[in-house]
This record gives sequence, C-alpha cells and structure tokens, in this order.
Amino acid sequence: WLQNGLVSLGADVTELPVIFAQSLNVLRSNSEMYQACIEDICESRRLSFVKAMISHPALMSDTSDLQANAIRLSGDVFAALHQNIAVEQDLLTALFGSRAPEGESSTGQNESVGQLPSEGREAEIQKVLDHVAEGALPAVMARIDDIVRAEMS
Repeated sequence: WLQNGLVSLGADVTELPVIFAQSLNVLRSNSEMYQACIEDICESRRLSFVKAMISHPALMSDTSDLQANAIRLSGDVFAALHQNIAVEQDLLTALFGSRAPEGESSTGQNESVGQLPSEGREAEIQKVLDHVAEGALPAVMARIDDIVRAEMS
C-alpha cells in the first residue's frame, strides 16, 4: 500500500499525507521492506523531479532567446534547479520526519520506537535527494551547453 501511494505521487505534490511518514516509520523494523520503499521513493521522486525540470520554462525557451538573454537564462535554469531541490527536500523531510530535540521525534515520542535518530534521517534524505537531483543533470547540462554555444556564436 505504501509503495503504491509513494510511487503515485506526482511532481506537483508539495505535501504528504501524515500516514505515509507514519507507515515508513513502522517499516523501519523490517529492513527488506523499508529498503524496497526507499528504492521506490528514489525512483518515483526522480521521475517526478525530472518531469518538473524538463517542463520548466527555463529549459523550454526558444533558441532565439538564447543569444539575447544567455546570462538570464542560465540563472533561470539554476534557479529552477534550486527551487525544485528545495521542494523535494521539504517533501522528503516530511516523509522521513523533521529534526527534533535529542531523543525525541517531531511528535514528542521517543526515537527508539521505529524512528531513525536525526543523523540517520538526514542521511536518508540526502541519499534520496542526491539520487533525485542526479536525474535532472543531463537536461540541465544540455540546456546550459546550448546557452553557452549560442552565446559564443
């Protein structure tokens, strides 16, 4: 159920139902199922992220715009990348749980009950975020290359 729910999340999702985070916490006790969910999250969020980046206006402008506004377009591409990464990080933080005081979860419960310590959550978030952002690199690099070539001609 959780895997299907997480895979079905689209690029336009900015908030997760709380039940997803709670379910993921429960699965931490079953390493195989937890890792399968993490892999599904990585792939589905990567696909959504790439779709969001490819459809962003900064990556879709005409080649006639490239020569006239190369610096602005390059900035727009990096701004879109930054914005989409921030949205993904917020989404993943909601899924894996936010930082909380030592020994407590964001709900005030003891972390030993199925939750990772803060460092573990941050590592999981970073791992997924790295995989997600890596998917958009070819499109971003190609667009920047187009902009640089247009500027040089």
